[in-house]
Amino acid sequence: MIMIYFTLTGNIDASNTQGLIHFFNSQIIDQNYTDTLTIFLSSIGGDIDAAVRVYDFLKSIPNKVHTIGFGQIDSAAITIFLAGDKRTVLKKTRFRFHEPTYYMQQSDSVLAFFEERVRLFHQLDKRMKEITSEQTGKSLTQISKLYSEGKILDTVEAKSLGLVSEIVSEMPKPTTLPTP
Repeated sequence: MIMIYFTLTGNIDASNTQGLIHFFNSQIIDQNYTDTLTIFLSSIGGDIDAAVRVYDFLKSIPNKVHTIGFGQIDSAAITIFLAGDKRTVLKKTRFRFHEPTYYMQQSDSVLAFFEERVRLFHQLDKRMKEITSEQTGKSLTQISKLYSEGKILDTVEAKSLGLVSEIVSEMPKPTTLPTP
């Protein structure tokens, strides 16, 4: 079987997360994989909706997922990182929590449109925090406080919080990756 991995860097957006989902899905359909799919991840964050979509996809597939973080795992990227059954991080990687910011393209519309968008934003915010709470075993109150205070964690703090399974000094090579 073939080792399958995907590298996701830059902003988390609909385009690059769609690419990740399509790539892994095609590998699963073609059965060109081992039981573990690996994601190398470094991102300053981005679209929470796209991050939650990737998280839900990765948690629904029959494969194990190994996420490997390097550089920075900020904001929406934390949600994707947490999809890993095993979560490895390169020493000195930072994790940045902050309250999400939202963008609406449409400037003129009826009030109901804006009310619906605000409900969606609240739902996305809640879902992101629930995922972090579930995957770390910390209370929703503790996690909400991290986001509202804009905490930046180093790798040791991230491991203590339950975000990280393993801290490494060298980037694991795809041919030598252990299974989760």
